[in-house]
This record gives sequence, C-alpha cells and structure tokens, in this order.
Amino acid sequence: MMNFKLGFDLLFFAIIGAATASGVFLGDEKSQRLAIGVLVGSFAVTQFSEPIEKALGGRVAAITPVLVSVIIMALCVLACLIGKNVRDKKWPKSIIKSIILGVLSGLVAIAYVIASIPAQLRYNLVTDHNLAAMVYDLRIYLAAALIIALLITFMTVGKAKK
Repeated sequence: MMNFKLGFDLLFFAIIGAATASGVFLGDEKSQRLAIGVLVGSFAVTQFSEPIEKALGGRVAAITPVLVSVIIMALCVLACLIGKNVRDKKWPKSIIKSIILGVLSGLVAIAYVIASIPAQLRYNLVTDHNLAAMVYDLRIYLAAALIIALLITFMTVGKAKK
C-alpha cells in the first residue's frame, strides 16, 4: 500500500511539473492553448467518460474509467495544442504568466480526472491522499482561477516590438 501512495504522489507532482515546464518551454500562446485544452477536457471528461466507459467497458477488458478519463483529457489538450502560433517573435513573452497557466492547468486536469472516476475508487483515493483530497475539493475554484488567469493573459498582451 505504501508503494501506491508514493506512486500517486510522484505522479501528481510529475503532472504538475510537466504542465509547468510545457507552459514555460512552449511560450505564452501555447500555454494559453494548454489552459483552454484543459478546460475543454474538464468539460468533456465530466460529460463523456462514463457513457464511453459503459459502451466500451464490456467489450474491451483493458478499458477502465481512469483510462477513459485520461485519454479524453489528453485528446482535448492535444487538439488545442496543435497548430502554429499566430504571433511572431516580436511579441513580448511572460514566463510568469506561462508558469501560472501551467500549474493551474495541471491542477485542473488532475482534479477533473479524479472527479470522473467511480465513487468507490475516488473515495479510496481521496481518503488515502491529502493532495488528491485538496485538489478534488477545490476543483471548481481551480477552474475559476484558470479562467481568470486566461482572461488576464489575454487582456495584458503587450505591444509588439518594432
């Protein structure tokens, strides 16, 4: 049981770290797309994971609710990240904004994947892990913070350098 606890905590921090690093390395515009993809994925996970799992779960033994939720979230994020940046290199960059969007995106993604898994598994996860409990309980506030951060980043785009 200790290995699972340590494994979940490492996975939790790995996801937050990956989202933060991707926000920093991809730049402002892609980190905004990452955040939009996570918000779209959060909606899709809550609406579609259970029906998809019920439809495919009986036919394919490897399909679990957690796997379906993770795949839906990943597809939504990838769909939003695909594409070329519209702004060129003359636009100002903000690493702080990218870090904030990355951290919030990672937290929201984890929270809504936890929210979409079956009740018994979610109960076990939330009671065994304080990080999972905090993120799950604060998921609405985290999503609101991500939306506010997105609005701020869209409204505070600086002028292009000449």
